[in-house]
Amino acid sequence: MEQNDVQLAYVITQASARCQGWASYLVSQGIHRLARKDRSIWYVTDTSNVASQKLAENSGFELVGKAAPRSSSFQRVKLAQDSGRKGVE
Repeated sequence: MEQNDVQLAYVITQASARCQGWASYLVSQGIHRLARKDRSIWYVTDTSNVASQKLAENSGFELVGKAAPRSSSFQRVKLAQDSGRKGVE
């Protein structure tokens, strides 16, 4: 990540609110509000969290790397260049 980059992580939805589009809405709003020409938007998810990976992929993120910190494994995905720059001046 670069100095101006931002990271989205820990998008948590209560069980009773799942499959209603809330997580997708929150991520899309984060992308819209945080997008700038001078930075990239990153999304971090646990490697075992398939639902979070699908959310990232459906939101326009692409896998760019995986890491294994001391306590758990996670992967970092970066917003695809064309998706993150729409409407940004």
